[in-house]
Amino acid sequence: MFKLNDIELDAESISDDFAAAIAKFEAPYKNGAALEPLGLRARSIKFRCYFLNERYAEHKNLLALIDSQTEPLELLHPAYGLLKGYVETTSVRHDDRLKTAEIDVTFTEHQAAPAPVVRLNPATQLGTVAQKLGLAAQLSAKVAALSSTVRNQVMGRLEDGIASFEGVMNTVTLPADALTASVSYATSAPGRLVQSVAQAVERYAVAYNALKTAPELFTAKLKAAGESLEAAFADFGAGQPGMSPDAAAVVSEIINFIIRTSTATQLGYDTSNIYASDQEARASAAAMEDASNLDASGNIVASAEPVDYMNVKQLEATLADVMRTMQDAVDVMRAADGYAEEIGLLQSATAELVRQVNDAKLEREKIIQVTVERPTHLFLVLQKHGLPYTMARRVLAINSIPDPNEVIGTINIYAR
Repeated sequence: MFKLNDIELDAESISDDFAAAIAKFEAPYKNGAALEPLGLRARSIKFRCYFLNERYAEHKNLLALIDSQTEPLELLHPAYGLLKGYVETTSVRHDDRLKTAEIDVTFTEHQAAPAPVVRLNPATQLGTVAQKLGLAAQLSAKVAALSSTVRNQVMGRLEDGIASFEGVMNTVTLPADALTASVSYATSAPGRLVQSVAQAVERYAVAYNALKTAPELFTAKLKAAGESLEAAFADFGAGQPGMSPDAAAVVSEIINFIIRTSTATQLGYDTSNIYASDQEARASAAAMEDASNLDASGNIVASAEPVDYMNVKQLEATLADVMRTMQDAVDVMRAADGYAEEIGLLQSATAELVRQVNDAKLEREKIIQVTVERPTHLFLVLQKHGLPYTMARRVLAINSIPDPNEVIGTINIYAR
């Protein structure tokens, strides 16, 4: 039984056409062509409909439906089930005297293109967060709403905070492409405090830059630096002569807010760039490991230096540090007013980092254990299990092999 939209059809199948889309590249004076498969062409289904005797007039309904098609039609096919598409051609034969009609239909299947997936760069999103925080509009409004006495005390202590944070790690010079260099900070006391705290956190990041070869150490150190700043300035508003408890509480709240949000923004920004570099390293390593080290004559050619990239434990450790720091920042933003957009950006950036780690973990080779019964060179062990010898460096990194010339016992290797 065929059915086109709501019209039931007495029909029989004529043919189903399946064709590959193949691009042909031909060159002058060369025989043949280079072919590139491009998937399948649209499937065409041909069937013949019969309208006899009392159903003869119904063929006009089918023709009217075909003539008016502007949206994909639904074809219920006895073999393929429900299909969506358009009637491409029709051939009608009818006889009014005998009240018979035959209509040959060519139905072409329609597959809607998937909606494009737009993935925002977490580093870009976090740069936007840094810019919004740098304006310090909410903090300035908070200070302005205080009574004049409390406000004056708070402003004076914030100025002290600016000087204190400018002295943190001040021997470290920020590079020209630093995150804080791209932000326009407000000139108010809260805005300048945001700038001094953000620059202090970024100076820590620059100082730990050498640790990016071990990313899990870099993120752990930068996260710890933010926590140490938070602990050091936890009571910055208290114990000052002439400072009221209300003013001290406001100062501590503002400084804690700025430290947490600055640390989260900087850590997420650097981690996003680490993941981007890691993906490039992964692609480069795969290309080198799969490339032959022999030229056309069979001579050994020099191979490029192997490229290291993050393993699963490093990915999970760095992501855990980012997620914890991001959550701390979101918590203080939720406790304040007016940060809905910043919270959304932090959550979106974190979700994208999680997706990147999940994708990377799926792409990483699984690690299996194999047993080597007698002393064997590591290259031979790899070749036995279908791995290129260029993976030796990475295999050594996941084992404790005293001598790669004589490998024996159970070792870890990558499974492909």
